[in-house]
Amino acid sequence: MRSTFAGLNTMVRGIQNNQLSLDTTGHNITNASTEGYSRQRVDSAATNYQERPSLYGGVYVGGGVDTVALNRARNVYADKQFWSENSAQNFYKTYKTNYDKVETIFNDSKKTGILNAMQQFYSAWVNLSNYASNAASRTSVLTKGNNLVDRIKTAAKQLQGQISAQYEEVGVQLSKLNNLTKEIARLNKSIALAETNGAKANDLRDKRDLLVDKLSEITNVNVYEDANGQYTVVSNGMSLVQREQSLTLELSKPINNEQYGISDFSIVVKEAGGIGYVPQSGILKALQDTIVQDKGHIDKLADIAATLLTTFNDVHKLGVGIDKDQTSWMNFFGQNKFKSATGTTYDQMQYTWHEDTTTGERWLEAAGAKVTRSKPAPNKTKVETTVTGAPDKLRSMQIIDALKVSDELTAPGGQNLVAARQIV
Repeated sequence: MRSTFAGLNTMVRGIQNNQLSLDTTGHNITNASTEGYSRQRVDSAATNYQERPSLYGGVYVGGGVDTVALNRARNVYADKQFWSENSAQNFYKTYKTNYDKVETIFNDSKKTGILNAMQQFYSAWVNLSNYASNAASRTSVLTKGNNLVDRIKTAAKQLQGQISAQYEEVGVQLSKLNNLTKEIARLNKSIALAETNGAKANDLRDKRDLLVDKLSEITNVNVYEDANGQYTVVSNGMSLVQREQSLTLELSKPINNEQYGISDFSIVVKEAGGIGYVPQSGILKALQDTIVQDKGHIDKLADIAATLLTTFNDVHKLGVGIDKDQTSWMNFFGQNKFKSATGTTYDQMQYTWHEDTTTGERWLEAAGAKVTRSKPAPNKTKVETTVTGAPDKLRSMQIIDALKVSDELTAPGGQNLVAARQIV
């Protein structure tokens, strides 16, 4: 027989359910501006019925309403999509930041860049061709040449500084990543303990998902949830977080890179004995890519420097200064007479550009040379160059460092040695 207080119990269940709904609504409203908070809802269901006899057979009498669960209004598939796109978005944001910095280095809008220096250098030579005996025209060529060298080297130094700053930023981002993974592991433990009675620790889950949101900005992640509600965060096959454990990523020891005059670093897993980690997206991937791009910009500057040291010098050698007997066959850029580390004195440094079409490797070969002059006929000069010194292979920043207006031309009276006319 149905209890006398069954109806009252039904009313109490309804009041309790509605009270929980009101409390949840208040919780949602007060957390409307809380970062990472997910709206919660009360899931209700009718209580189990009781069978009672009636005139026409048995009937099922309801017992009111009960709360089934308090769930977050959150979609796991949308979360996974967001984490993927969040990595991509921050990847391109970091790209843009680097492009803005590179644009500033090569900005010619205020006529302070390399292009403007090249134009001024060319104009100075055009003027010298018309006024070869004018000391001011000769001095202007040297001034503009030094200005071009200075701007090339300044741009290269700025790119070196930018690369160093990017490596520092990689270190900062790795520190953030490690803090996030440790906190996710800690929340995994707290959530598992809180949900032992079957309830959902919604607020703790929100905090954990917010941390994964931030982690996805730094690198690409895939998240898997086990039966205990704990996350395993995987990136490139490595479990950055597995239940209550996390890995530590750090920069390797500096690797001296003589080609670019910097120290390179790689990302390694501390607990795995220095095994490398290569991000596929996010801020870390963008920083690694932009470091490679900035090295490419240095290579482009080295190409300009190598052209000046080879092609431009080859043209300058064919001309003479005021005294053609003394000033023919002279490098405008780089070195002429110099003493090697072994004590051998050379008349000139011979610069040759090389490229391996198979490997794509490019370098500038610099070797000491002896220059012999002879006069087989009146007013004719025959110049022979014999390379005798061991060649040095210069690459990238090494080529830029070798670029300078030769010491003979910058010495007092050196403007008279500038080859303003051809050998006749």
